[in-house]
Amino acid sequence: MVQSILYSLVIFYLNINAMFNVTVRNQLKYEADKAINQKKYKEAAVLYRRLSEATFLVSTELRLDLANAYFMTNDTAKAIIEYRKLEKISNIELGSTAKVQIGLLVLQRKDSLRALTYFREALEKNADNEVARFNYEWLRKSLPSSKSLPQRIQQQQNEQQLEQKKDEKLEQKKNNLDEEQSLQVLNAMRASDVEHISKQRRITNKKTKNDW
Repeated sequence: MVQSILYSLVIFYLNINAMFNVTVRNQLKYEADKAINQKKYKEAAVLYRRLSEATFLVSTELRLDLANAYFMTNDTAKAIIEYRKLEKISNIELGSTAKVQIGLLVLQRKDSLRALTYFREALEKNADNEVARFNYEWLRKSLPSSKSLPQRIQQQQNEQQLEQKKDEKLEQKKNNLDEEQSLQVLNAMRASDVEHISKQRRITNKKTKNDW
């Protein structure tokens, strides 16, 4: 009963908050789209970011707009982060487009094999994506030793998996160390408390004897 009431109050609060934010969100969307049309991409990126922060559930379209704005400002790190959030969505067209964009960004970093993988995955997700097809065919033909590409791509994927596992192990080790250090601190505090209590008892006993 109490949980049901709390849930209703949370929903009510969110709905009220959403109603107050509608005007703000609409204004941000209008200004962001206007900035894009005027090719003011940095301004658009800021506005789309503010809009995403003012939105309870960020739509895939808004996520793509934000990623594209970062892409146009050459902020590759933030662009890739936003595009990767769209890779596995149910909308095959947007998901395929996100993979193409990541491929282009990776290609800017001179990582041709990884870019080729993204273009291929974009085609696998949406066979009608002509941009992905063009980039995949162009890059595949421009790379040397095209016959050995599948093996090289597989090798790179294996290396990426190894790096990911290594990072996971380091993170796990760090967490274990943090837990171990916390236990050490806790044990030290307990030992200090025991010593303090023993000291107080000795003082009390000594005082009692002196009183006698």
